[in-house]
Amino acid sequence: MQIAVKFDPESDLMEKRVVGVLHEFLSLSIHKKTKRNYLRSLRQKLSLPHKFTRIFTRYPGIFYLSLKCKTTTVTLREAYQSGKLVDPHPLARHRDKFYHVMRTSLLYRAKGALLEEADPHVHGGEDSEEVEWSDELCEDEVSDSEDE
Repeated sequence: MQIAVKFDPESDLMEKRVVGVLHEFLSLSIHKKTKRNYLRSLRQKLSLPHKFTRIFTRYPGIFYLSLKCKTTTVTLREAYQSGKLVDPHPLARHRDKFYHVMRTSLLYRAKGALLEEADPHVHGGEDSEEVEWSDELCEDEVSDSEDE
């Protein structure tokens, strides 16, 4: 990293270096994207200039910036096609499968809850007994147990 210190931060050579470093860093990540603030925290370790985030807007063919939910995410554009990873990491596949299972189980559970509400015999329809609860019963039981 000592070589990077010799470059002028405003030079074209330093700009190419920053693009290369960020490209390699994103290509090594599982989802080929990260939050811009995470990259800012690595600025000194990667020997990047202070205003390196302008690279993302200067090279829209390489990087994509997403501003969803007040969070800026930097994505490697070549890694995605039609919103999906071109060459997904095995861990990314497992995460997607897990997400799918969790999502479908929530849907099935929600449908089950709707079916139970629609069926009057499940939660006490016309034929079921009504049970009244009283605080007096509980107080009597507590006083009996205290006497012993």
